[in-house]
Amino acid sequence: MFSLLKNMEKELSSVFIVSQANVLENGSRPKEILNEYEENGYVIYVTMSSGDKCERCWKFSTSVGKNSEHSGLCSACIDALEN
Repeated sequence: MFSLLKNMEKELSSVFIVSQANVLENGSRPKEILNEYEENGYVIYVTMSSGDKCERCWKFSTSVGKNSEHSGLCSACIDALEN
């Protein structure tokens, strides 16, 4: 199951409707856990997202502010607007 989820890691934030989703090795714990849920041997940790809030999609991303032409947008929104 770990390999399957790890391969889908980039899509998981869309599936869970969150800003970011990371798959961790068994026994790994993120820092500053806000909440946690465990069921059937799987644990979901809720933490603060990294980065700033995108003005278009409202997701938090470390790519916000990296483009001087669109300083308030994340890279995914810039790609969507340019294409």
